[in-house]
Amino acid sequence: SSLNLSNISSSLASSTQNLSLAMSSITLTQASQELNLSTMNTSFSSALSTLTTNQELFSLALNSLNTSQEGFSLSLNTLSLKQEELSSAVGSLNLQSFQDLVDSVQETLDALSMDTLNGELVISSDLLVSGDSIFNNATFTGDVSIGQMSFNTLDNSLNVLGASCVNLDGSLDNTLCDTQTLYVMKNKAGNIDFFDGKITFKPNGDLEVEKIRTKVLEITEFSAPTPTDTCNKGQVKFGEESGVSYIYVCTDNNNWKRSELTSY
Repeated sequence: SSLNLSNISSSLASSTQNLSLAMSSITLTQASQELNLSTMNTSFSSALSTLTTNQELFSLALNSLNTSQEGFSLSLNTLSLKQEELSSAVGSLNLQSFQDLVDSVQETLDALSMDTLNGELVISSDLLVSGDSIFNNATFTGDVSIGQMSFNTLDNSLNVLGASCVNLDGSLDNTLCDTQTLYVMKNKAGNIDFFDGKITFKPNGDLEVEKIRTKVLEITEFSAPTPTDTCNKGQVKFGEESGVSYIYVCTDNNNWKRSELTSY
């Protein structure tokens, strides 16, 4: 009897332990289900919020579409009104008067000998412009006259308009020559260069050339330098002393030498 009672106590203790384990398992399962339920509630709430936001955006887009449709309708109505106004204006236009104006303009262009060629305006008649004119680039195929100056493109010459100041006997009409003088660099703003430095005129009257070949060299000013006069190497002067004629040559800076001219 004591052995059976011990066995019963052991079985009861084991059953109690198993019951406790089962209750713990049930508690864990219940907690897991509650966690899953909470997660499902959160996901459902998030999905519901997203759906609500999308519904609001759709409503805004629909309102914008309705507004654009109203604006398009207004623009279409305005266009229809403009078309009606244009049709009314065209209907009241005197087409014959318009054609007469076009014909008149064409007659004027024909009278002025104006036409186009390869996109360029061609004027075949004389042109008189009394106001200022500005040209970007200009090409002349004939002579050009500017004031009293004339550019002759046939003989490549620059002239002053007027009669010749050389008389038939070869003498000069000095008055006419002075009146018709052609001035080059009258304001003395710089040198005048010919042939890329071969001939240079300077504002002080100096002439620089590489070589001079002439039939006659005439010296119109006679001034005999003294031995103490300054000079630049190469200067030549003609002068007289006590009735004797001399050629003076500056052989070095500030050093004159002379040679007497004798009869032959």
